Amino acid sequence: MGTFISLGDAVFALTGKKGFKVDADGTVEYIKITHSKVDGSPIIHPDVVPPTKEEVLAKYEEMIAANQYKVDREKSYPSLEEQADMQFWDQVNSTTTWKDAIAKVKSDNPKE
Repeated sequence: MGTFISLGDAVFALTGKKGFKVDADGTVEYIKITHSKVDGSPIIHPDVVPPTKEEVLAKYEEMIAANQYKVDREKSYPSLEEQADMQFWDQVNSTTTWKDAIAKVKSDNPKE
């Protein structure tokens, strides 16, 4: 659904900068392309020190844990169609089925 955190997000959270190449294993390399070599490959500027693989993976895990409640909530909410149906029947019957269902998802999956 909507919650997705990448290794690139972790690098940005650590550095506040863009322009990093992040491999699937968490290895990071800073690439600032001001011009390229004759063969078309980018010139890598060594003046910017990228975070280590360990720092990136630790930050990534931290960010995943901090957002786990969102993932859990997304899985627990009734579908939008079901929610619309609940809201319709709540209006017809003067009930609070939809509000109760949403409140339960939120209480079962707190932000902490």
